[in-house]
Amino acid sequence: MIYVGNWKMNQSFEGAQKFLQSLKKRVSEEKQKSYIILSPAVLFGLMKDEFSGTNFNWGGQNCFYKNEGPYTGENSPQLMYEMGARYVLVGHSERRLLFGETHEMILEKAHIIVQNKMTPILCVGESLEQRSQFQNVLKSQLTGFSNISPLMVAYEPVWAIGSGKIPNNLQIQSALSVIKEAVPQSTVLYGGSVNSQVFRTLLCKELEGFLIGKASLNVDSFILE
Repeated sequence: MIYVGNWKMNQSFEGAQKFLQSLKKRVSEEKQKSYIILSPAVLFGLMKDEFSGTNFNWGGQNCFYKNEGPYTGENSPQLMYEMGARYVLVGHSERRLLFGETHEMILEKAHIIVQNKMTPILCVGESLEQRSQFQNVLKSQLTGFSNISPLMVAYEPVWAIGSGKIPNNLQIQSALSVIKEAVPQSTVLYGGSVNSQVFRTLLCKELEGFLIGKASLNVDSFILE
């Protein structure tokens, strides 16, 4: 099982340092490889230092779709890899809705992430209004990703993110089936209001891990096992 923590725009430097030091003490060396932290870019140096010599992995929440150039404020995927990042989140609903990222932009980012020897973690999911057509929505968001490898796909129904509303196992299994048919090479995660209670109820054969938001800001709630 894989546990991906998406800190979003949270954590102070001191708070992040204490979190990482506590995480290293709490998780056995054997299980460390199952944990991935996606931090704000300004904490990449800390991630590199604290996770050096461990099996933990870390990555970014966004990158640009080119390695360099006149793109003020953007993150270079090439530089992220050089610093030690091995994963990059793409297509999160907040990036789609708040920053207007298009499917074409997300696909370009995924391609350059793989070119830089990292794994894209693609977020897909439907809004409440799209629920009756969720299969078509997912297929549309997965178009063009069948030839991208490695790839993780996180099913995050938009209506579940931060709302406390959780899809049932049948709904999740239906979504995972669509994902696996479209991108069979992918590792499939679930995200959306994940906590220790949700973790216990949503374990199913097809599910290979979780994308964890708010609960990943605290070590006690991030370690679900």
